[in-house]
Amino acid sequence: MGLVMHNQISCVVRLSTFTAVLCACPALMAQQESIIDLRNGMRLGPGITLEIGTLSTDSFQQGDNSGSKSIGVVEDGLRRTYHNIKPQNVLNVQPSDAPRFTQIELPNLDERERVGDAPEVRAILGVTQFSQYGRRIFSFMSPRGQVDVVQGITLLTPKFAKVEVLRAEPDSFVWDQRIAISSIPAEQLKAILHQALDMKQAGSWLQLTAFYLEAERYKEAHDTISEALRLFPTELADRQGLIEMTQQRLATQLFDEIKLRKNAGQYALAGQLTDFPSNSLPIETQVKLQQEVETIKQQVLAITQVNAALQEAVAKLPADDQQLVAAIAQEISDEISFDTAVRFADFQRLRADASIPNENLVSLAIGGWLLGVDAGIQNFAVAKSLIRVRALVREYLSDADQLRRQTLLEQLASEEGAQAPLLAKMLATLKPVKALSPEVEADPPGLHRQSVTTAAGDVVNYLIQLPPEYDPNRKYPCVLALPGTDEPPDIEIQYWCGVSVPTPFGDKRMGEASRFGYIVVAPDWMQSSATRVSVHRGRTRSHFDRVS
Repeated sequence: MGLVMHNQISCVVRLSTFTAVLCACPALMAQQESIIDLRNGMRLGPGITLEIGTLSTDSFQQGDNSGSKSIGVVEDGLRRTYHNIKPQNVLNVQPSDAPRFTQIELPNLDERERVGDAPEVRAILGVTQFSQYGRRIFSFMSPRGQVDVVQGITLLTPKFAKVEVLRAEPDSFVWDQRIAISSIPAEQLKAILHQALDMKQAGSWLQLTAFYLEAERYKEAHDTISEALRLFPTELADRQGLIEMTQQRLATQLFDEIKLRKNAGQYALAGQLTDFPSNSLPIETQVKLQQEVETIKQQVLAITQVNAALQEAVAKLPADDQQLVAAIAQEISDEISFDTAVRFADFQRLRADASIPNENLVSLAIGGWLLGVDAGIQNFAVAKSLIRVRALVREYLSDADQLRRQTLLEQLASEEGAQAPLLAKMLATLKPVKALSPEVEADPPGLHRQSVTTAAGDVVNYLIQLPPEYDPNRKYPCVLALPGTDEPPDIEIQYWCGVSVPTPFGDKRMGEASRFGYIVVAPDWMQSSATRVSVHRGRTRSHFDRVS
């Protein structure tokens, strides 16, 4: 089993106390990297391998690992992965033949602080953007009050930026942070790299292109080599092939992003991303892209057909029955989507069968909508009962009054559609019964500020950030992010979801949780000083790293 510790702890329930920063000395960075295969099928690395005896806080310091060492560490510069080194767990260890990443040292390296222990970090107060020189101000609360330190990027690799405290009285100490290079905005990174390299030399442009390629930032790589060929047409005449290579890699990356967005339920964005030169893709990928496009077209067609056929079937019902099912039919028309169209497989398959009574077809549609795939409800009386059952279930789940709940249970017992198997299916497809609070105009789209009252009578406020194109009829994974001491929940939302940026569909948060289609919940859960967790002395992490 392997346990990955990034610059942050990334798990479904994340305690945002300050975690360890990586301390990698030059001697360690020069060691041979290895790849470790575990018997459970995981592959760790490539990275520098170490052995330690404990996962206590002291394990982040060099030394102090006396006694038995049963824990292996694989360090790739940005994160550490821990695993059991016993033969029962490790299958194979082999040297890595992966090429070394390009490394660019910045002048800040000569100004880094070399002595002094970092104070206890009680809360992060703010972090400025990086300047073109790779510097920023990091403000936090310590036992002696607010501390503002000057940090500078001392090393850039395609995987991470090494950020250290620079000498500046009175607050200076040794502090090494690692930030995923993918978390630095493109324009900031470009300015820093252009300042660090001599851009009057053709070789620097090639070095910059290689850096972007290794970082898988193919758009920047394409723009860089295109500009380099314009500026140095003679010196770089033999590098024309880089244009086509970067175009192919960018197209393949966009294709992968289309699939990711589609799987996250962001169909409009996935469709917008298809507007790129697909002829740059390898032939087999072009075929896959065409299949994806055809699949989406078929889904759009199926939705149109379901809507039209259902409206036609409802119109053939007696007037009283039309009135009973009008609301649910309109709901289906308004809310059917790529994710819910599959619920109407039975209706789609049988609607062309002239031998099936019209009310049975309506029953199949209603049953599929309320119970999910393969509901198979053809009894119209049961279908109408299911409509009433769902209304009773929603009221039961949203009403805390016990007397009213008992009355609702008695009403449910009299309904034909309230059988246990049907109720179980209904609950699996039921939308959230409690309405979200209205969005605040000044907040990014999809952010809701909620509150709940505990059994003790305390009110706990929390934030919910919904992913782009949120559909309440779709199931989403969720991250529960617990802020650290004195941290507002907003900082966790920004950490996981990023800042709001303009898109063709309005302003959206496009951070990793949003990108992968996660709901993020951040409660203001520390109600008193007695419940506040302690933080480890001298340890922190950047709230603006992208989740790996």
